[in-house]
Amino acid sequence: MFRYFGNNYPWNLAVDLAIEMGARIGEIEEMCAPLREVAQRGSDEGTRQFAASWRAMADKLCELADEDRARGRLLSAGDQLALENCERVEIPYGDERLAGLYVRAEGNQGRAPLLVQINGLDSTKEMKYRVGLPHWLPR
Repeated sequence: MFRYFGNNYPWNLAVDLAIEMGARIGEIEEMCAPLREVAQRGSDEGTRQFAASWRAMADKLCELADEDRARGRLLSAGDQLALENCERVEIPYGDERLAGLYVRAEGNQGRAPLLVQINGLDSTKEMKYRVGLPHWLPR
């Protein structure tokens, strides 16, 4: 495991997954460099700062994609315009709803098997999608 934050496992895992999902090293440095000192105090203490820094980068990238789209730079706008085989869904669960990502089976006109993956502490559904597994399973 690449250890940007020393022994801070949850934060290092987030960095490693971001790299696997295609983040640019400059984006990672911009998000993480201001957090190095607080990371030494443990993952719990700086979790809000960590989330805020990553959220700010996500907002920045969305703004850049919107600007590219508005200027007709569709290739630069990237995945927001890629029309990926993925849609957000809500799955009824008791009195609540679980958020999910639905990827349709490829090359199938009728009913197809459905695989439900439930991740735990170390990941989110978006991370699982971006590391590639849902791109292989539909095939």
